[in-house]
Amino acid sequence: MNPWSEEKVRQLDTGSMTAFGIRITSRHAYAQEMIELIGFAREACRANVNMYVTEAFYDSGSSCCNFTFSAALDSAGESARQAVLAAARETISQFDWFGAIQHGRPLLEAEDDEPS
Repeated sequence: MNPWSEEKVRQLDTGSMTAFGIRITSRHAYAQEMIELIGFAREACRANVNMYVTEAFYDSGSSCCNFTFSAALDSAGESARQAVLAAARETISQFDWFGAIQHGRPLLEAEDDEPS
C-alpha cells in the first residue's frame, strides 16, 4: 500500500496558509482539501467577497468545511452572502452554511484515492 494514501497522513508540508486574504486550513493537510480551499479563496476574490471570509477550515475527520465570516458580512447584504455561497458551492465538496450542511461540486474521480 502507498503510505501517502493512508488515513491521517499529512500529504502536504503545510496544512494552513493564507490565500487571497483568507486563512485556509486542512486539519490533516490533505491535498484535495487544500485544492478546494484555494479554489474557494480564488472564486471569492473574483466575486469581490473574499474580505468577508476570515477563515475556511476543512475538518478532515468529517470531510466538512467550516467558514468564519467577518462582521462586515452582515452589513454587506444578501447579495454578498449569496456570492460567498456561490463560491463555496462551486469549489467545496461539503460545507457548513450557517448550521446547515451544503454540498458543492462533486469530487472528481481522481479524488477517490483520498484517505477515508
